[in-house]
Amino acid sequence: MTALDTGTEDLRAEIDDGVAVITMNRPDRRNAFSEAMLSALGAVLAQVETDEAVGSVVLTGAGGAFCAGELGDCMDLEVTHHVHTALTEDHREAARAFVDKREPRFHGR
Repeated sequence: MTALDTGTEDLRAEIDDGVAVITMNRPDRRNAFSEAMLSALGAVLAQVETDEAVGSVVLTGAGGAFCAGELGDCMDLEVTHHVHTALTEDHREAARAFVDKREPRFHGR
């Protein structure tokens, strides 16, 4: 098992036998997105998308909830603004694809 550094306690990630397991880790908030979590999620998704050793990704939530509300409802306006302004294009695309429940479309690959 290889732990990935997400840069925040709000998100844990590891790769084990070709499976990337990404865990939203805010059980006290029913795993609602935070700015740190969303930023880390975009970075981790971009990382595992290009890792040839990763064949699948499992997204889960710590504690008794996956994520509070619908995925799009998990973000407040500040976090939504962060997605559109602060992340690199690949990170933004990975985060948008996750929220839109679709595969990311990375340019130049």
